[in-house]
Amino acid sequence: MPAVMMINTPLFHIHGWGAPFQCVFSANKIVLPGKFTPQGFASLFRRKSNGDCPCPTMLAMLIEYKDLKKYDLNSLLSVTVGGAALNRGLKDKAEEMIPGFSAVSGYGMTETAPSIVYGHIKTYLKDLPKEQLDDYRVKTGLPVPGLEVRVIDQKGKPVPQDNTTVGEIVLRVPG
Repeated sequence: MPAVMMINTPLFHIHGWGAPFQCVFSANKIVLPGKFTPQGFASLFRRKSNGDCPCPTMLAMLIEYKDLKKYDLNSLLSVTVGGAALNRGLKDKAEEMIPGFSAVSGYGMTETAPSIVYGHIKTYLKDLPKEQLDDYRVKTGLPVPGLEVRVIDQKGKPVPQDNTTVGEIVLRVPG
């Protein structure tokens, strides 16, 4: 997690109340900028922050912002995108527009930890080509430490991890 996290989502949203817990746990600073606008985001990131947790719509608004290139966003290191799936097209375009930055997918629910899984890369995969790593980063990801997460069928049996079989997410969290 970045050292200074900007939280643009409403505080009632999972990012809005989950990210502050993660920041405190990681001893990171938090910036609460208020209502999201691409201009406000770009001007604050230029000076104040190096990470964020936007939804895909916010990331799309940012990369479509016509004045984005006027801002120095070199401090922006990463975003964890949640609220909807992060697709490769959006990830690739954002990373092209903001050099040195990385976007990954995350998933959670208000009723859970709040964050459940995150697009981590396992150590044994770290040397794969960027294209393959990015395919992993846009997937739902691996469970946050301390959580048990499975995907099961209607009979309670784990489904194959084949990217096609549908199942129900079940989890056990400390809370």
